[in-house]
Amino acid sequence: MLEDQKGLKEVDAIYKASMPSSKNEPYYDNLRQIGFMLLISNGLIKDGTKEQKLYYINEQLESIANLPNFNDFYLLLNSLKSEVSLSELTGYSDKFFNKNLALINEIGWKNEDEKIQKISELNEALRLFSTE
Repeated sequence: MLEDQKGLKEVDAIYKASMPSSKNEPYYDNLRQIGFMLLISNGLIKDGTKEQKLYYINEQLESIANLPNFNDFYLLLNSLKSEVSLSELTGYSDKFFNKNLALINEIGWKNEDEKIQKISELNEALRLFSTE
């Protein structure tokens, strides 16, 4: 577990140091999503502090798109249930869900089935938060 914490601390430091100063950079959101996936794989959900977890929840809420990270976002919310009020977590959940649903509806999908599949993925991820 100590090694996991070291890995998480390193990825956290690299993430914060590597983000461009301007959120208008064309690759900013992609970098944010890749960083989030690395943080998750390095133990953010299990070993992250409350402050780290809230920081990265807010990073995801500020992102333009979160299409690859639905499940991880809701699992991260679940990990805070003993430290943060349910109403605050529900607010994060609602904002994340509504933002991503709106984005899914704006995308010009090749066919309607792809859109329906992505909406289903978002709904399934929401259930991770709602049922645990």
